[in-house]
Amino acid sequence: MKYLIPFDFSTVSENAVVQALKLANKTSGNLLLVHFVDDNDEKGASELKFKNYINTLKTEIPVAFQVIVGDVFNDVGKVSDAVDADYVVMGTHGVNLTQRMFGSNAVKIISNSDIPFLVFQEGAEFDGIKKIIIPISIESKSIQVVRYAAALSKIYDAEIHLVGRLHTDEFYKRRENVNVILINNLLVDEGIKHHFEIVEVDKSDFEEYLLDYAAKNEASLIAVTYYSDAILPVFEKFVQHLIINKKRIPVMSVNAQSLSKASSTLSFMTT
Repeated sequence: MKYLIPFDFSTVSENAVVQALKLANKTSGNLLLVHFVDDNDEKGASELKFKNYINTLKTEIPVAFQVIVGDVFNDVGKVSDAVDADYVVMGTHGVNLTQRMFGSNAVKIISNSDIPFLVFQEGAEFDGIKKIIIPISIESKSIQVVRYAAALSKIYDAEIHLVGRLHTDEFYKRRENVNVILINNLLVDEGIKHHFEIVEVDKSDFEEYLLDYAAKNEASLIAVTYYSDAILPVFEKFVQHLIINKKRIPVMSVNAQSLSKASSTLSFMTT
């Protein structure tokens, strides 16, 4: 399994490398670190810094690097496709420094990629995956992230908790019920331990409830679908707020538009 890490030589991206090495150790994977520069004149110095940094890792896991002329926000997805990466592992500066490189623009990077992102806040530690929390959506595309979470669950023997909001509107209630049935069938077929939590909470309070639930249940990972074609900015804010949650729980986000690649990647991940 290949993990691509956008790398800017900061402690935040170094932490992302540490966490990716843990993932690679579990999945017999390898890492590709990618640094973006503005022009070819900058490549030589960055390549030297990369060589020196990789020598400090002291790992038997294969770690390669590339210095690419381009833009991190728009080109990570292109590079991940070109190298056939399975995951992008990214660091973020979190809630207090969200205007820095991998902070408030994390969602922008995710929206331009077709593979799942694993996002770690500065200082966050990863010690395997025991529980995955997934917010249930009425959108049919939301099942995509469940498939990726199921693949990770099989690797780590993790339990999946699916948290939804009780709808009073009959139309939304039916759509949610359909998704619950489909998700349950998928997880039962895969033999994955799972639990549904459908709660009566206002829409404006659901984000806070979800994060409190994740913390209370000692979640290892929050998995959420990102809708790059969403008309309302509220969806982007929801994902962004999860990424910079105060508990520093890592977040996996999958772009809902990458449905076609999901099936091929999933089959590879579960063989």
